[in-house]
Amino acid sequence: GIRQVASVSVACVRLRFSEPDPPAALRTALSQDARALGVDVALHDPASRRHPKRLLVMDVDSTLIQAEMIDVLAAHAGRGDEVAAVTERAMQGELDFAESLRHRVALLEGLAEDHVRTLSEEVELMPGARTLVRTLKAHGYRIGIVSGGFTHVTSALARALGIDNAAANTLEVRDGVL
Repeated sequence: GIRQVASVSVACVRLRFSEPDPPAALRTALSQDARALGVDVALHDPASRRHPKRLLVMDVDSTLIQAEMIDVLAAHAGRGDEVAAVTERAMQGELDFAESLRHRVALLEGLAEDHVRTLSEEVELMPGARTLVRTLKAHGYRIGIVSGGFTHVTSALARALGIDNAAANTLEVRDGVL
């Protein structure tokens, strides 16, 4: 059977096969066609249909939103190049994530919290993100977001999208500045 699940911004349909588990050849063919058409396909085994988990947890930066927020904040603090250099050192294995994050956040010192809040509320979502969340919520899913970034961003997204749970780092603020 075929049933339309969503149509706002992104078309989404559910195909149900009479076979309990699609054979490997069907999985391969669907995957190849999906790539050629530029669409996403998710195949579920029979057990997942009988006992659906109804939970989606996703990363925020460059997954739910079209940015790495620390880079956005750094650019507004006039420290974009310095933060990029620390990020590059981490990518080369010279710093671990926690050490890298501490260095990058230290470069944001002095940025006004109001500015951080405004930037967090103005971030652009990935295409289809709002529809994905809206559609899954309509089907009873709980949605969670996790981020190595900041609660200013995850809180704004949770409010705007109706996200159930959010986890991120909390920036230290004194007298209205980081």
